[in-house]
Amino acid sequence: MRACWLLCLGACNWVYGLDQTRLPDPPGPDAAPRCSASGALAFSPRVTQAVIQECTDYTIQGTMAIAECGSGFLTTKLAGGPVDAPLVPIDIAATRLNAHLVAPRLTPDGDLIVHQELPTRSSVASVYRRDGEGWTWQSDLPFALPPFARAGMPSKGPRRHLMVTYADRIEEAVDDGTGNWTTTSSPFGALGVTKVNSAIHLSADGLRAVFTGATTLPEVRYAVRSRIDAPFEGSFPLTVPAAMDAYLTEDCSRLYFSGLGSIFYVPQL
Repeated sequence: MRACWLLCLGACNWVYGLDQTRLPDPPGPDAAPRCSASGALAFSPRVTQAVIQECTDYTIQGTMAIAECGSGFLTTKLAGGPVDAPLVPIDIAATRLNAHLVAPRLTPDGDLIVHQELPTRSSVASVYRRDGEGWTWQSDLPFALPPFARAGMPSKGPRRHLMVTYADRIEEAVDDGTGNWTTTSSPFGALGVTKVNSAIHLSADGLRAVFTGATTLPEVRYAVRSRIDAPFEGSFPLTVPAAMDAYLTEDCSRLYFSGLGSIFYVPQL
């Protein structure tokens, strides 16, 4: 029986379809993870509250997680900590004048891609490397990002693939391993939707993608391809709450998302 249907509208995120919410540490392990090459992924209706903090863009590598926490334009902070544990502010600084750090991606290579967003809401995506307990700027990616454009989670290097969502298209950027990037542009229809509403996160091998897109109402979707140099062709809806920052763990065991002042996840069946 469905326990409740909730619609949460906020400044940065919203969630539709939270069902049977549980507090952290429910009994029993997750099911054995399986990453599908056919698009057939099924998730439990059980929604688990993993972190009780107002955060978005939660991503994980190993035992560490990073997110953007707080509320309100120009007042959020990047925070990190162990997976499913409270997050604390991390030592990281913007390199652009008047920039605010948002939308972090903790990448498969262990570095961090962060958007340095200006008061105009345009931004540049920057790479930061771990430096002791903090993070140090290494380089800016060569993409001019207009307001609300977002880069997603890249694949593993050295030949990284990275998807960028614009208001009217998506682009796949490829690093040749030396820092030289080339881009290919595609319409939203290439993913089988009329609109992409979120960043597009790639798996470490670049063969899987997760994003929120719409044909009528927004829904979290999953795309697969057989080769890293092939385009994605269509996508499959996932029966999970329709959040704008869905993140699928590398082993596909959990899908994380934010809403209602918390980070949640649903386990794969």
